Amino acid sequence: MEEKSREERTLFYRELTLWLVLAAFSIWAFGNSILIWKSKKFAVSSCGTFPVVLSGLMLIFSFAIGVSLFRRRKKEEKTETKGFFRGILEGFQEEMPGHVGISLLIAVGYVAVIHPVGYVPATLLFLVGEMLYLDQKKHKFWMLILTAAGITLAFYLIFVKLFRVRLP
Repeated sequence: MEEKSREERTLFYRELTLWLVLAAFSIWAFGNSILIWKSKKFAVSSCGTFPVVLSGLMLIFSFAIGVSLFRRRKKEEKTETKGFFRGILEGFQEEMPGHVGISLLIAVGYVAVIHPVGYVPATLLFLVGEMLYLDQKKHKFWMLILTAAGITLAFYLIFVKLFRVRLP
């Protein structure tokens, strides 16, 4: 019997991890869309109807994906001796390398500071931080700051001046 590659060994756990993320997001979206719909007195023609229907379909399809995933798993050979959570961790590490996690942390930091600091400084810091991390010292620092300032200014002008959207 030939040895399976790490990708083959972790396929189920990677799919399971992504399915758990999808299911959690679908439940969250459905719950929040119910709150929107509830605030409009459950009228079929209200602005909350579309999000409820869409997130409800996401929830149903997410459930169907989970059922399909576990049915396929039962048909496959169960030669792995590792534990369930260890398999999920290994699958997560295979699917989401470390740089993705750091980029997510930078994005979470951006979301956390946008209201207290404001759109322009938070966006400028976010873009500079993300570019510094992803650039790996290929460009000069002043070029990164200039690029981030240009992007921030462009978004500001488009949303505030053109679309007349109020930014935090």
